[in-house]
Amino acid sequence: MNKAKAFIFYLVNVLIGVFSYYLFLFLWVAFSWGEPMNLLSLEAILTLTISSLVFLGFNYLLLRKINKPSYWGKALATSSATIITIILVIAYPF
Repeated sequence: MNKAKAFIFYLVNVLIGVFSYYLFLFLWVAFSWGEPMNLLSLEAILTLTISSLVFLGFNYLLLRKINKPSYWGKALATSSATIITIILVIAYPF
């Protein structure tokens, strides 16, 4: 993978992580009206479904000609690390 494609790969996976987090917050506010967060709720299932489809679709289009499973792991790690970082920054502000 050349440098430009790798940059786009990491950038879009970070954006997918940010999108996933804020999509969950939006759906939580839209459906729960401030009730406590529940991981088995409608908004959590919708967020997981939409984010997974976006993640799989983008990475499939970018990685379809590259047969290295390590790139899928890097993509998953990048998106997950983005979500975890956002949660930690919001939960434990400096």
